[in-house]
Amino acid sequence: MTKTTKTISLLVLILIVLASLLFGLRNYLKKDVVEFTNVVENQKSVGISNPASVYCIDNGGKSEIRSNEEGQYGVCIFPDGSECDEWKFFRKECSIGDSKTNPEQDLELIKQALIEKDKIDLEKVDVSVGSRVDNFVSGSILPKEEGVGGAYFFAVKSEGVWKILASGNGIVKCEYIKDYPNFPINMIPSCVSENGELERRDLPL
Repeated sequence: MTKTTKTISLLVLILIVLASLLFGLRNYLKKDVVEFTNVVENQKSVGISNPASVYCIDNGGKSEIRSNEEGQYGVCIFPDGSECDEWKFFRKECSIGDSKTNPEQDLELIKQALIEKDKIDLEKVDVSVGSRVDNFVSGSILPKEEGVGGAYFFAVKSEGVWKILASGNGIVKCEYIKDYPNFPINMIPSCVSENGELERRDLPL
């Protein structure tokens, strides 16, 4: 065997060894990529527990993800068929059975709440609901006697019970709705602070 032939054979052997190493490395890297992808997918499927979803399930509800033009959101569906946004349920802004609204029944309960708070006489005034968004309500108290001024009221249904947050005339005090920051701005666009200053609720604090 000549020197040239030996050199060529050696080069061929080196190339074969390099090709084998590259092929093995390729398979090794491919395996790692597949394993990494599986880990990521598993993490996605497990996810981080959503406290609102956990609260829903712990209270007998079923968590369901829905979509609208704004994106995805969670809904808690209760055994009685009623439902509520998960985070609203978590913040106690709604309760089981609230979505099964009964306007007439709710109005009677609101009247009773007004009687307890303001000692109104239903024989002398008419109570009506003007606007409702979820469990937030605004309405009026109008005397049956002509020529006598009326008043407003704002109420919230929390854990199945109607609560009168404010009633009367003038601008609502901020302290009356501080526990319900999600009270619709279109109902109460501004309020009076403890310092007597007017605060717009559509502006950040």
